[in-house]
Amino acid sequence: MITLHEIPIYALSPKTLSSRYNRFQESFLKDGPPLDEYSYRRCLDHETFPQRCWKHNHVVGSIDILLNHHHIFFELYFPYPEIKRYNWRKNHKIYMGNISANCFRLFVDDNMSNNDMQIGILEMLDQVIQDHVPEKWYVDRQAFDTIHPHINYKSIIDNQQNNGEYLW
Repeated sequence: MITLHEIPIYALSPKTLSSRYNRFQESFLKDGPPLDEYSYRRCLDHETFPQRCWKHNHVVGSIDILLNHHHIFFELYFPYPEIKRYNWRKNHKIYMGNISANCFRLFVDDNMSNNDMQIGILEMLDQVIQDHVPEKWYVDRQAFDTIHPHINYKSIIDNQQNNGEYLW
């Protein structure tokens, strides 16, 4: 089995996280004790741990696009047990398990062109996001959207067949 893409899902969009960070920073400055610049920065960094560690916030899930012989399928990973609310200042990971999304599978026959596969993957990804990802979460598709048009899925499948990699 070959993993083609792993698309992260975040609890907050970059814009929302930035807004929350700025509001917290203003209230921290206003409500906190008077500090010199160095102490203020250290305290602020300590209180806003995730902001300085990763671009967005909690990774609350992922969409994995996999290839196995003539099937391109999607696996969805979400928190288990389901978490309804996230604190944007957390500093620990959560367990994510694979949820069933068996209906999201694209069969690739020999007559499909690479362009047909790319269109099929895009349509299926949009459907997975629409059907399974809550609207309040942010799907970071930037890397996928950048490299997807340049991948030759047809040659990957042909190479897998020629090497005898039947992983059923």
